[in-house]
Amino acid sequence: SRYLILIAVMLVLINWISSTGDFIHRAFVKEHFEAVAAGSAGSVESKTLITSYYANFFFWMIIVQLAIQLFAVGRLFRTLGVANTLLIPAALSLVGYGLVGFVPILTTIRLVRMGEQSVEYSLTNTLRQALFLPTTPIQTYEGKTTIETFFWRFGDLIQAIGIFVGLHLLGWEMHEFAVLNLVLSLAWIALAARM
Repeated sequence: SRYLILIAVMLVLINWISSTGDFIHRAFVKEHFEAVAAGSAGSVESKTLITSYYANFFFWMIIVQLAIQLFAVGRLFRTLGVANTLLIPAALSLVGYGLVGFVPILTTIRLVRMGEQSVEYSLTNTLRQALFLPTTPIQTYEGKTTIETFFWRFGDLIQAIGIFVGLHLLGWEMHEFAVLNLVLSLAWIALAARM
């Protein structure tokens, strides 16, 4: 089914973008708090600062996820429909990584990752399930299982290869990975529009 192939490719892109975004975020956090720890007069360890940062980050991300799930997902589906709502997470990634690519600071990547992960958990996961509603029972059970296992993990594999090639062969910095995510987001928008 061409439709199932589009879903599979889209999930590979979603996972690739998200995993690369995680990599970029972790690199920014580590670099920032190692510099803060090195510049502090006291005996503050970067590990303590990073732990505190992530505790705060995940707290607010969960609040945003809950708000999106409770107040936005149903309304978006009713007003825009599944097809048009499918464009929203891709557009947010496009804008977010455009910002990170050209304003590479921790605050920017923090806001982008918080928004991206919140939308991914609440809206994108709901959309992933809704995409299988128009399929036949066989397509749903066989296709969905294949797509959500093999193709989802294939996105992880491509991301790992992309990071290795970018770091070790191309000598990329974090903003170049953000530009890669920007390009992948454009492909995601094209797929979502085609679906």
